[in-house]
Amino acid sequence: MISIQKRILIGLGLGTLAFLLVFWIGIASSSGGNDSLTRTLDLKFNSLLFKLRGELPADSNIVIVAIDEYSFEDLKKRWPWSPGLHAQLVDSLHHYGAKTIVFDIAFSESSEDLYPGMDAQFATAVARAGNVIIPAKFERLRNPVSGAPEIVFTRPIPEIANAAYSLGITNTPGEIDGTVQRFPSTVMFPFQGEAYPMLTLSAIGAFRDVHPTTSAPSLLAMLGLNDNYRHRTQINFAGPAQSFQTISYYRVIRGDVPPNAFRNKIVLIGATILEMHDYKPTPFSTPEEPNMAGIEIHANIAATLLSQNYISVFPPLTQAALVLIIALLTGILGMFLRPLAGSITVLLFLLGYFGIAVVAFINWQQILPFATVMVVVPLAFILDTIYRYQTVEKARKQMKTLFGRYVPPAVVNEMLRNPDFVNLGGVRKRATLMFSDIRGFTSMSGEMAPEEVVSILNAYFGLMTRIVWQYKGTVDKYIGDGLMVSFGIPVPRENHAELAIQTALEMQRAMHTLNKQLAKRLKTPLKIGIGINTGWVIAGNIGSDIHTDYTAIGDTVNVTSRLESMTKTLGANIIVSEATYQEAKGKFLFRDLGLHTLRGKSEPARLYQVLSKKMKDESAIEERELHYEDD
Repeated sequence: MISIQKRILIGLGLGTLAFLLVFWIGIASSSGGNDSLTRTLDLKFNSLLFKLRGELPADSNIVIVAIDEYSFEDLKKRWPWSPGLHAQLVDSLHHYGAKTIVFDIAFSESSEDLYPGMDAQFATAVARAGNVIIPAKFERLRNPVSGAPEIVFTRPIPEIANAAYSLGITNTPGEIDGTVQRFPSTVMFPFQGEAYPMLTLSAIGAFRDVHPTTSAPSLLAMLGLNDNYRHRTQINFAGPAQSFQTISYYRVIRGDVPPNAFRNKIVLIGATILEMHDYKPTPFSTPEEPNMAGIEIHANIAATLLSQNYISVFPPLTQAALVLIIALLTGILGMFLRPLAGSITVLLFLLGYFGIAVVAFINWQQILPFATVMVVVPLAFILDTIYRYQTVEKARKQMKTLFGRYVPPAVVNEMLRNPDFVNLGGVRKRATLMFSDIRGFTSMSGEMAPEEVVSILNAYFGLMTRIVWQYKGTVDKYIGDGLMVSFGIPVPRENHAELAIQTALEMQRAMHTLNKQLAKRLKTPLKIGIGINTGWVIAGNIGSDIHTDYTAIGDTVNVTSRLESMTKTLGANIIVSEATYQEAKGKFLFRDLGLHTLRGKSEPARLYQVLSKKMKDESAIEERELHYEDD
């Protein structure tokens, strides 16, 4: 059997292997970007977290002016609308006291061919308002000559760009599952020696009166984005589409809005009409409401920055450390649990972890590693199970097969729970040995039929073995009509000497019952002599490469055999050595038999006869002189 320490080490190794396999799965399923299988599962889980959390109150400081179907119907104009119309919108919003005006409409091409003079009119309105953010974006295109990929910066025409309070980059990263869940990990986009702020960062800067380019460090510090914020770029969506206050574009043009609708607010202007194809799925997307307009996504980003209610994920190294710890604990636990109990434990752990992850998100805006944990825990347990099936369970079966002959099932189970008790290779232990023998049975058996001899011995050994097992003894072997028993091996027992004497007394009492049962089959009653000795023995699996037995050897065993032989000579049913007497005195009644030299020994030893269990055993065997015939 495998020791506890070795099980722990193997569990650590298998847990580490599971962790590395999960890491490899993530790498192998990735095409080089952030699109691994585990990332896909994490995104699905993130979406579930938002749905379980539910909607939050939308930030009242943010209003959307929507280019919607109602505006197209009312204004009766084809897209693109005239910059002069946008100039009228800017003037109206400025009149209504808008703090910041943010366009999510491209002004990268001149409209002079369609609307002469309107670009200048719009630029004048933008400059007059002094708080307008104009969008720009980066695109990855292929060089028309070389075909090589290159980054192209698409910016507004200079006339409009120069009039704006600031430019704002509209790029938002998409996920492998098509959703938008994060704002860019770089809120200041470097390009050709300059840094361009994210669209919503420009909006917040204008709203807080901190310029996003000239005072970028101050603005980033104000928003908590001056340090490493890559683990805090999750957009804290308020809810599904249409969560923010939205007013149709045409209503602003017509002046059909409440007086304070835009006062001191961030106004985001963009398309919400499906035909303009600016819709993307978010964590709140459902089959009924699958996508959200791009301008609403920017509104959620702005609200996240404005409130600084960031959703955090652990940095990669912290995530890896947490997953590794969980994998190691699972690996260790799996080495101590049976498959059914382990499966239930793993399921309960995963359900518990799921609950903790939900609570952490709802209460503390913290996203825990999910997919890797959901994969690594079952994987570590499966590896444990495979290993145990191949090794540990095989060893358990071997132990049951080996020791099932010697000890009762309860002791076998105790050994399986404590494999350190057993060292088949050999171990030196202090134990108590017992030898018993049926006196005169050799001559008696010569007068009986063979099957009768076997039947009587089986009845005798069956009864004696049950008594030995009752007192947690180990039946070492049957020797003709004799019996060798050990106490304290393989499972340690502090009171092994007491158990041995109790067994001997019970065996002697049982002989009265057995003799009554065999009275019609025997000419004379069976009598047994028992020798008991305590000392150090060597216990282990001993034999040849063909057959082995777990047994004890050593001088203690030899002395025990000699004591059993002395029971006839001294006329005592149960004889114990000085060592056994010293460990059990006070618990039994003994008679000092004096000093006797045992066969093969040069020094005499003091021997004792066991009479009864002290003060309690009313059925004690009375002390009497017994004379046995030689076998």
